[in-house]
Parts: sequence; C-alpha cells; structure tokens
Amino acid sequence: MKKLQTWQILLLLPLLVLGACDSDDDDDPVVPDPPVVTDIMINEFMASNDNIDVDGTGNMPDWIELYNTTDTDIEVGGWYITDSITDDVEEWHQITAGTDLTVVPANGWLVLFCDTYDDGPLYTQFKLGGGGESIGLADLSMNKLVEFDYEQQTTDISMGHAPDGEGDRVFLVTPTPGAANSAGSGNLPPVISDVDLDPVSPLPDTDVTVTVEVFDDNGIDSVTLYWNVDGGEWTEVPCTAVTKVTGEYTCVIPGQAVDAVVGYYVSATDTDAETALDPEGAPTEFETFVPVFQLPFTLYINEFMADNSLTYPAPGEYEDPTDAYVDWIEIYNPGDEAIDIGGMYITDDLSSNQEWQIPTTAPDSTTIAAGGYLVLFADKVSERGVLHVEIKLSSSGEDVGLFADDGAGHILMADGYTYVGSTLDVSEGRETDGDDSWTTFTTSSPGAANGEGK
Repeated sequence: MKKLQTWQILLLLPLLVLGACDSDDDDDPVVPDPPVVTDIMINEFMASNDNIDVDGTGNMPDWIELYNTTDTDIEVGGWYITDSITDDVEEWHQITAGTDLTVVPANGWLVLFCDTYDDGPLYTQFKLGGGGESIGLADLSMNKLVEFDYEQQTTDISMGHAPDGEGDRVFLVTPTPGAANSAGSGNLPPVISDVDLDPVSPLPDTDVTVTVEVFDDNGIDSVTLYWNVDGGEWTEVPCTAVTKVTGEYTCVIPGQAVDAVVGYYVSATDTDAETALDPEGAPTEFETFVPVFQLPFTLYINEFMADNSLTYPAPGEYEDPTDAYVDWIEIYNPGDEAIDIGGMYITDDLSSNQEWQIPTTAPDSTTIAAGGYLVLFADKVSERGVLHVEIKLSSSGEDVGLFADDGAGHILMADGYTYVGSTLDVSEGRETDGDDSWTTFTTSSPGAANGEGK
C-alpha cells in the first residue's frame, strides 16, 4: 500500500475540518437555553375587578401579569397556568401556542385575562377568586416555575411586586397591568364590600339586622353603625364580628314607626387607625329605609284588554254572542302557594282602593294556583258570576289595580298599573310573567304565560 507523504497529509487536513463542520451544522442545530425559573415572573394580578377595563371589552375580567426579567423575548405559548396549584399540571389551562400575542417582550410584560367569555390566546378560561386561592405557572415541559397562595383581595386593588420582580407581593393602590409597578400601597384603609338589611323592607316596629362585610390586610379594629330617624341625631351602635375570617359583622337598628325615614351609614377602622365609610360621603350622604305595612304575598296585574271585540269571550251563554267579548284582567301568582283573591278589591282608579270587592262565596273559582293565572271580566255585570266585576276599562286609558287587607286593617295595593290607551283586540301586559317591562300583544294569552306573540 502506498504511503501518503507528509505534504499530502497537510493538504488534506483543512478538507477534513470543513467536512466535520458541515456535518455538525446538519445534524446538531443550535438550541437556545430554556428560560430559567426567574426569567418569567407573575408580577402582578387582580382577583376582584369592577372598574378596570384591562382587555378593552368592558367586561372587567380578573387578570395576571407576566414579567420577563431578561433582555430576550420569551414565547409562553404552550405554557400552563392555573388558579388551583394542587391540580396536576396537565389539568392546568394551556396557553394557546402559535401566535405572536403570547410573546413576553424583553424586560416587558404580558397580561392574561382570567375569564371564560372569550377563547382568545390571552384568556385563561378560569376566573380568580376574590376571597383567596392560588396561582401557578409551568413551562412547556410542565416544570412548575411559580406557585403561590394569596389571601382575600380588595376590589380594584391589585397585588404584586414593587418594583417589578422584587421583594414580597404587596397591595398596589394603582394597578398597572402591562406596565411597571409603582410603589406598594403601604397601609390601605378598610374596604367595606357589602352592607345588607334583613328584612330589606321591614314592617313597622320590626328590628332590622344590618350585616357588614369588611376587609383589611392589616386587620379590623372596629365596625360601627350610625342610624337616625327623620334626619335627627345619629345613634352609634358597635357591630359584632360574626367571623373575622370572612370579615362579617352585624348590628341592629330597633324597630321604628310606620313611614319613619330611617337613615344609616357604616364606619370601619383598621388596626392602624385608617377609617373607611359606606357611603363614602357619610354622614352627609347615607342610605335610608322606610318601615311600611306589607301584604304577605305577591300578585301581579299581568295582562289586560280594554277593547275586546272578538278575541277572548267570557264563559257562559249569551243571547247576543258579542256580549261575551268584554274587558278582562289577568292576575298572576308567582308564589309557591295558592292564593284566594276572594275579599280583595279590584279597581280602575288607583286612588280608590275599595272600588269593587271580589266575593268570598266561591273560593274554588277565586283561588289562583301557585304559578297560575286567573282572569276577571270587567263588564259591570257581577250577577253573571264571581269573576265578573263591577268595573270597566277605558280604551282611552286609566288605571287597573288590585288591593287587599294586610290582616291588620290596612288596605294595601298588591299591584297597579296606569295605561295611556288601548288598540282594538290588542292586549297590554308584562313582557314575561311578573316582569317590570310592559308591552302590547297582538296575540293575547289570558290565563296563560305572556310573551308568545306581540
């Protein structure tokens, strides 16, 4: 075998090196290092959003802000995020891949919207719990990068690192989704999230329990209710904590006379002497309620026709068949129990609350089943039966009302309505049974549900 000369070997070496380089380029492409745990941070979040239109839709979703601590853009499409870190990562929401919307720019931010009304790549398909839960972030390989629990949140106040990516999470009075975080909040005043009355519309001389939900990150020192009657002096009542875990407090306003105007407001003070008021303008601004007598049931004037020619006949035999086509009034019972309207009063003038008393002699005919209807015939011919009443409705417009005794001698209105005018054979009624909105129906439905045809 012929040996290569030294000079020949030296000529071949550059070719061997070039061949080796080409082989590396083809078989071993350069792969960038994956982000490390500290490269992407959950920098800020809001779990109780009422007024920050972060996605431009007006829906005010909760949100989570990611922060990129590096000088290189990082794609998070395909990563995983959750509001329940105890679940397996494969059960977490996977951020949609394949779109440039999911790139967190170098030293920049990306906001994810925590809601389900949109399936876009930035929507997590879960909502955050304002009462506290957890947030987690994992990469493409399901490695958990960030996990933490958070406590009860304050509406429209975010929580995050300030400055970006540093220190403990603090409450941020000025949320900054998609921008640098400002300094932490320091001590915030308490947040009064809800003030409820029980009963909402009290009877005269009935005590009213006031329930207040209040939160403060540093703890509540006291919650106080102030109330007065007819604009008089304020009476101060300390509220008692039901449970400090949920921040629920209760106090009582003693029963007041009928038609008295009872004013009230709430003050809450935290352990750092910061105070909040509800309403915020108290004591100049305050809420009120008025004790009134009430009926122990609900009935609705649900539909009526004031100009009936050939649409719905009253039952019975008539010498002239056209006499059966009279005005009619439908009463609807939305409750769970049957109600007998015998003894109640029907009127076409709301200022006259006892115009015609429905007879009590035929409860089988005057009882409205739970969720049912009863039609009264307004023809002023009561001898035709208990459902024929001594009023007529004017096609040019007037009132229609139902009154009843509350059991204590007070005649109160169960329901009433004033109409402007009627069209022949067109009824007027609530858009759906018991609804506040009224409309006209070319296809009337006496004794049946409203809304089938207008």
